[in-house]
Amino acid sequence: MARFLQPDEKLIYESPAKYIGGHSKLEPEIEGHLVLTTKRFLFEGTAGGVRKRRPVLLLDYRLGSINQVKVEKLGTLSKPTVTIITRLLENVEQPSFQVQDRDPWERAISSARIGGLI
Repeated sequence: MARFLQPDEKLIYESPAKYIGGHSKLEPEIEGHLVLTTKRFLFEGTAGGVRKRRPVLLLDYRLGSINQVKVEKLGTLSKPTVTIITRLLENVEQPSFQVQDRDPWERAISSARIGGLI
């Protein structure tokens, strides 16, 4: 389902997600897909009406620009949250996403090279 992959990029993991906040350029409560590849973390949404729906790339982070990724579940009734922490110049961005399952994201993140480290 990842439509924005580059030719030399491979999908590691993807799942439906809801953006819940933490980025200066997006409003909260956006449904889409959170995608981890061998090179980037992406958040894809959709635009357009019923007949002209098309994918849009809402967030795009190179793995080398990411300082930390947290996967948390705060309570027994809450959904897990994936938070991507980046520092670009003076700005710290921490976009957070609700996902259905914590374990696959933890495995996928541990297998990726984030921040240039294994």
